[in-house]
Amino acid sequence: DLSCWGIFLDKDTGPAVRFAGHEYFALVPPGETITDLEISVGLNRSAAVPLEEMFLLTVSITPTEVTFYRNLDILGSSPLPLAITDCFNNDEGVLMGSAGLEMASLRFYPYKLTRTGIEEIYVSG
Repeated sequence: DLSCWGIFLDKDTGPAVRFAGHEYFALVPPGETITDLEISVGLNRSAAVPLEEMFLLTVSITPTEVTFYRNLDILGSSPLPLAITDCFNNDEGVLMGSAGLEMASLRFYPYKLTRTGIEEIYVSG
């Protein structure tokens, strides 16, 4: 599904952030889909993200890079080719979820988390 931005987990390539599909909406040629134009930034390697087990996934995004954490372990960082823009959702906030997605909880922090901040969330909830 097309989204302004999304976080994807893949057992073979690890976590990734996909974004910018909406920026190309008017440029899509007949026969192509917008998802062909989305930008995907991830680790591009298996990154210890067992899909059958519960864990804290933290994704820290700055204008220049994305960093992935599993519990308290840093999985890695990747540079962003352009800054991720936010989407207007009729003043309804940020939409979260997908078909078949099961989350224990989700929190959105509109600022960069430090490793200490991630540890406080992991330990204290």
